[in-house]
Amino acid sequence: MTLFFCLFLPWTQNIKGDGNLTAFAPQSRTQAIPSFITGRIAKWHIVEGQNVEKGDTIVSLEEVKEKFLDPRLLERMSAQIKSKQSSMQSNMAKAQAYKSQIEVLHRASNFGYNKAQNKVIQTRQKVKIDSMDLEAVKFDNKVQKTQLDRTENLYQQGLKSLTETENKRSKYQESMAKVNSAQNKLASSLQELENALIELSSVRAEYQDKIYKATAEYDATISYVYTAEADISKMENELESYRLRSGFYHNLAPQSGFVSRATQAGLGDIVKEGEAVVNILPNERQMAVEVYVRPIDLPLIEVGEHVRLQFEGWPVIVFAGWPDASFGTFGGLIKVIDKVDTEGMYRVLITPDPKDKPWPSVLPMGSGAKAWALLNDVPIWYEIWRELNGFPANEVVKPAKIYKKKKKVKDKDKDEKAN
Repeated sequence: MTLFFCLFLPWTQNIKGDGNLTAFAPQSRTQAIPSFITGRIAKWHIVEGQNVEKGDTIVSLEEVKEKFLDPRLLERMSAQIKSKQSSMQSNMAKAQAYKSQIEVLHRASNFGYNKAQNKVIQTRQKVKIDSMDLEAVKFDNKVQKTQLDRTENLYQQGLKSLTETENKRSKYQESMAKVNSAQNKLASSLQELENALIELSSVRAEYQDKIYKATAEYDATISYVYTAEADISKMENELESYRLRSGFYHNLAPQSGFVSRATQAGLGDIVKEGEAVVNILPNERQMAVEVYVRPIDLPLIEVGEHVRLQFEGWPVIVFAGWPDASFGTFGGLIKVIDKVDTEGMYRVLITPDPKDKPWPSVLPMGSGAKAWALLNDVPIWYEIWRELNGFPANEVVKPAKIYKKKKKVKDKDKDEKAN
């Protein structure tokens, strides 16, 4: 009979999850301190279990790569950069000289072309004058021919003397000589005009060839200058990388904490780039519990809900269905609920409840914990029946939801009265 009545006792439904103690902020969790470079362990400055402050040296490394073994590497690289800069400046001056030469060639080309053009104009004028002279002597020759023919006719008639006839013949021969001379002079002028035209057309080509050569030299020099600038930038980048690398020979603690474990041992061991050297647990951290819940229980919990926690190694008496009768449990608040499952379970982060008693400060990181979120109060028989059938727990109706339902009812009543 007593057992039958016990079936009607109230039971608080709950959702359970197992996990462990961790830190809420990522920077407060156990941190592996990696080596930024590949090197040989030269000296340890700490031991396991030691507290270190931010900036303390953990381990010193020695260089093992052949590229960085030169002790004067930075000095030599700086000298190479200065030499490259001097070469670049010299080529910049050379490029400026080519640029000035191109400008001079353009001016000389214009001057030479104008000069040749003026010579063509002068030669054409000379050809015109010589043509007019030729026409004049031809006309004079024609006159002399007419006078000679008339004089010879008169000489045949006995009206002119032989002397006068010979004089006319002499003058005619002189005019013929003048005609030949004028023709030769005109031919020479025409030849000069043709030469002047050829020279005019060759002036542009001659100077253009020189300009093209100077431009090609200028472009080649400028190209070298740009290449040198890129090389100098690359060398300066390498120099800065070498300087930064020299600061990585000593691994420093990024924050104050407790050296929990040295992942490397001994002296002379080779540590690869990115390989962990030690693990440090930060001193300042906000504790949290990381638990995993089933997908069927995930819709029943929300961020900000209160949960109860049980820590391994801490004296506790737990009655999940009667939380008021439990002893040694602690309160917590749900802060984070993962949206992606982890091997079929969903991770939930729980932080201490500020309104409840504080969590034990002696709890080690990683220790086990159990959590359960409290839901509805139901009879024990109902909870047994629900568990046997695998039904989900009843969700607690939040005050906000009740308020919304009441508001909808009031709005509906107002609408009915208005109608």
